[in-house]
Amino acid sequence: MHARETGVNRRHHRGHRGSREHQHRHLARIWERTPAAPLGADDEHVHCPEAAHERHRGRPTNRDTADQNDAPSLEQRPQQISVPGRIHSGTVRLQLSVQHPKIAPVSSGHISWDWIDSQLRAHRSIWVSTTRPDGRSHAAPVWYWWNGTALYFITARTTQKARNLAANDWVVAHGWDGDDVVILEGSATAVTDPDEHERLEQAWAAKYVEPETGDHDSTRRPHDLVFRLEIRRVMAWMYGRIGGRTDYVLSADGRWERSSSAVWCRPSSTK
Repeated sequence: MHARETGVNRRHHRGHRGSREHQHRHLARIWERTPAAPLGADDEHVHCPEAAHERHRGRPTNRDTADQNDAPSLEQRPQQISVPGRIHSGTVRLQLSVQHPKIAPVSSGHISWDWIDSQLRAHRSIWVSTTRPDGRSHAAPVWYWWNGTALYFITARTTQKARNLAANDWVVAHGWDGDDVVILEGSATAVTDPDEHERLEQAWAAKYVEPETGDHDSTRRPHDLVFRLEIRRVMAWMYGRIGGRTDYVLSADGRWERSSSAVWCRPSSTK
């Protein structure tokens, strides 16, 4: 009698294991009829029917042990560690939430103004970014002259830059390197004063000399426009580490002062 009961129990055990898929479908149907509870801030796991089934049988589930140090890892028990969601007819519909990181204020770095000034005086070209009338951005490299407080550049009247600046005078000028960075923001104004243009012409000719012929470049070409970029803010960082970003603004008495503000300068007005 005992052996016979054992055989029945074995057959029943095999049948129980073979009906696992049927149990899953049955639990999924039960779950389909169960209203979804709102996910709380600490509700980090799927409302899983298998977990409910295990809890009904008195076994601890992953949610029961979530606060314990020996909770199973994802590799150990992937079926019990998941993302918020619901099971519908054997499939999981995920309810994902994205948490955007808080933007930390930019710290005031320790890059000296002498280093920034020397970089601006040493290089030959700089990238100038303007905005098209339809709002699209435009960037192009230009030759320039830096006098310590303003940046001068020239462009032909028919270029995209000239058309952009006729509608919007705001400019972002970026230096020559993506690791040792110098960025300037300000508004560009066409130079019309003859004395100012003459000073620029002399400085420009001294900077841009053809090494083979000795010819000097000139800003006095009838089809060119000369612009003066009045700098509102200078930003710099080194070694590709933006954490050392250092900002400078021009004071009322014409001195460059370090600024700890993380707010990027915006144009006060556009043409």
